[in-house]
This record gives sequence, C-alpha cells and structure tokens, in this order.
Amino acid sequence: MRESIINLDMKGLVSPEEIHEVGEETDGERPGEVLIAEVRSFASDGGFTRLREEAEMAETHEQEKEAEARQESAKRKLATISNFAARIGEEKKNDTTSEDRSGY
Repeated sequence: MRESIINLDMKGLVSPEEIHEVGEETDGERPGEVLIAEVRSFASDGGFTRLREEAEMAETHEQEKEAEARQESAKRKLATISNFAARIGEEKKNDTTSEDRSGY
C-alpha cells in the first residue's frame, strides 16, 4: 500500500509530491484514489476557473435582467404619466364651464 504526501492545493492532490510505501498491499481501491479521480475530473472540466467564469456570467446575466426590468418599469411609468396628461388635456379641452361663466 502506498501513502501519498500532498500539499494543500489542487495540483498537489492530483500529482502528489512524494509517494511512500507503507503497510501491506491491498487488492482493493484506496479511499483516497476516488477523491484523486474526482479532483482530476474536476480539474479537467475547468476546475475553479470554470466555476468562477460561470458565476461571473450568471452575475452579468442577472445584472442585465435587472436593467431590463428597470427599463420596463420606467416605460410603464412614462406611459401612465402620458395617459394621465392626455386625459387632463382632453378634460380641459372639453371643459366649457369657464367660458360659460363669463356670460353671466
């Protein structure tokens, strides 16, 4: 059985600095080999760099969605104000009471 000496980063886990023979040989899989295989797979898929890039893309996408939502909200507010102003304009145009009072 071999025991690997690893440092504390991902490269050290994938490629141990030293390997020491200890104990008796076993025919089974060592528990650490599963972890090393998973780390190698993670590293080959882009590792933490890929995770960081995905997080940045998600954040950018979220910011774009928020900006679009703010624009839509501003458009709705502007439409409401425009409709209100148009109604007031129509009411003033149709209001003849001020002209009628001058004849009294």
